[in-house]
Amino acid sequence: EKCLNPNEDANFSNVCKQDKNGTFSVSSFTEYADDRYGDVMDDNLVPSYKKYSPSFYGDRIEEWFHYFDRKQILVLSYDEMKQNEQKFLQRIVSFMEINVDQSLIHGGTKRRNDLSTLSKATSPQCDTQKRLSDAFNFSNEKFYRLLEQHMGPDMEQRPFPHFKLSNCTKVEMIPKLNI
Repeated sequence: EKCLNPNEDANFSNVCKQDKNGTFSVSSFTEYADDRYGDVMDDNLVPSYKKYSPSFYGDRIEEWFHYFDRKQILVLSYDEMKQNEQKFLQRIVSFMEINVDQSLIHGGTKRRNDLSTLSKATSPQCDTQKRLSDAFNFSNEKFYRLLEQHMGPDMEQRPFPHFKLSNCTKVEMIPKLNI
């Protein structure tokens, strides 16, 4: 089974983790989420060491707005990238004020994680998804408020789409594997 990097691969099955000794293990997405955000999900608190995680967009964007002019920051939606990649890429090209061959826009980006296996889970567990949503809700709402209060570049989506829960699965499909 392929071992996935959670920062690069959108998948809810086997997530690879390397400990300080260099040993790799494979966990389910639920195990990864519990390991990475369990205390935040369980307590709905943001411990100081995780507050500055890039996953808490409200905190990150507030900091960036402090250091950069808002018109210098283009915020993009992952959902738009998945649903309308050409429009997404055109926003980037427009923001950067560069000319590119339109065939590059129409060609799109390289697909990742297109390996199809019987054990591949395409949706997270419902309980894990709910716990993550609850844990990140405060920061996400702060993120949306900041975007509404500080107008961005003209090509940015307005209103910026809010995060929506996707389909989920009620049972864990992937047993834990150790390598």
